[in-house]
Amino acid sequence: MKTQNIIILVFLFSQSLVAQQVLTADSLLKTNVISMQAIGLGGYSGECINVEIENFSDNVIKVEIESGRRFVSLDSGEQDILVVKPNIVTIQPKKKFLSKLFGFCCQASMHAPNKNSKFYKSFLAPKEWRELTQYLSQNAAIEVFTMQSAVWVMSDNRPIKNVGVLNNTDVQLRKKLAEIKKIIVPWYNISYKEKDLTPGSDFNTAKPLMFNAELEVKIPHTGILNAYIIDKDKRIVNYLLQDSYTSEGKQTFVFNQSLVRYKKGKYKLIIQNDNGFFLEKDFEI
Repeated sequence: MKTQNIIILVFLFSQSLVAQQVLTADSLLKTNVISMQAIGLGGYSGECINVEIENFSDNVIKVEIESGRRFVSLDSGEQDILVVKPNIVTIQPKKKFLSKLFGFCCQASMHAPNKNSKFYKSFLAPKEWRELTQYLSQNAAIEVFTMQSAVWVMSDNRPIKNVGVLNNTDVQLRKKLAEIKKIIVPWYNISYKEKDLTPGSDFNTAKPLMFNAELEVKIPHTGILNAYIIDKDKRIVNYLLQDSYTSEGKQTFVFNQSLVRYKKGKYKLIIQNDNGFFLEKDFEI
């Protein structure tokens, strides 16, 4: 009797350990312990898909749907969804569990998934993509639309200069994207109408709205300062600062310029004063 009781206790203890251990969806899918099916909720960002997980085992399991898991749309004209926020769910033996997932479209030129759109498989995205999704999941202050723009930088090679605005949260995100992609952080931001950046829209025809930049500049001598933009033909397009008395030392300049009348192309921002200071910064719309 004692031996039987010990065996039962050991069995119960082992079952408890299995229930407490969190296992990745990747490991459980590869060993056929679970299956996953996903359907769209009618959106392309945020909580936009439902995933149904079936537990084939005789144990209670805790499953982590990983940050960076990509769900592939059954409709080749609709975007796949890249999971950003990891989700841990507990599933009873031989049961199914339904859970919403927080993710984003990752094929910008295609249409957003419809409500009840089906996703027929999933896999872990490349390491660089997962580095971004994990960063996004740990920084809740980033706006959802900005997260989507960041995902498209990785999936569709959209320019980093179009991500977010010039607040500290978005600046840090742009630095992270540049670090992942091993490129220089853009010193300026170009914003567009949100409707021009939705799934299925042609980014090449999107009309830029605003040029934003914040520059810290060391002025060697006090003087009268001008800041202006020139086009590729060196013609002055407009002044950002004109005949501004500026003291020597470190100065921070914030520039916000409407681009409604600008044509796409290459430009330069010029900052100079009457005491010989001259700074030139290239940018492109």
